[in-house]
Amino acid sequence: MRREWVCTLLIGCVTHKTLPVPPPTLTAEQRVAWFEALAGETERTTFIKNCAGNDCVVAHMVTLGNGTKIYAADDLLPVIRPESTTAHHALAAKNERDRGDSWTWIALGFAAATIVAAAASGHTSPSDDTGAAIWAIGGAGTALTGFVSREYYRRALDESDAAFHTYTKDLADRLEICVLEMRLVPCEYRAPPPSGPPGVDQPPLEPPAPQQHVPDGPVARYERHHR
Repeated sequence: MRREWVCTLLIGCVTHKTLPVPPPTLTAEQRVAWFEALAGETERTTFIKNCAGNDCVVAHMVTLGNGTKIYAADDLLPVIRPESTTAHHALAAKNERDRGDSWTWIALGFAAATIVAAAASGHTSPSDDTGAAIWAIGGAGTALTGFVSREYYRRALDESDAAFHTYTKDLADRLEICVLEMRLVPCEYRAPPPSGPPGVDQPPLEPPAPQQHVPDGPVARYERHHR
């Protein structure tokens, strides 16, 4: 509850979604289906989170193939490998957001302490010298700590955007999905060699061409459909 209350004041809150962990027993066809459902369906959507004058914090989200909207990059962790680039950025985003939360509470503590100090001293009006000093010190502390928390949240959003950019490729790596002849296939798939007429010697087969992996970013489906 307290986090929802803080959300009304600053910019660090995100809506979380729970993604299922791909079971190790998935068949090749099921892996393709999982990729279709969980891959980034659209370009990253940009929106303005909050503005202070002309300084605006830009946030991003990505819509998956099944329609799920992801705002927090760490929600993607169950479906990617821990050592992946996406996981690195997602964990960094979570750490920065947690630091922002801590500084948010410090900022709120400064604001509360200022009010208490002014009330206890009997100088609640900023028009007298004592009241002005209390409100000036408290206001400066609140503003400074609020600025620090905002910067941590900004870094968290940047890390989330980087995670969204590499997510679809890392999902393909986790599910071992490749692109072969413009089609999504399990990476172990190999097209059978062409068969010739009986009794006719066939030329030696050339090594299969390397498979093309799913491109970076949550736009693989778009690229497949518009080539």
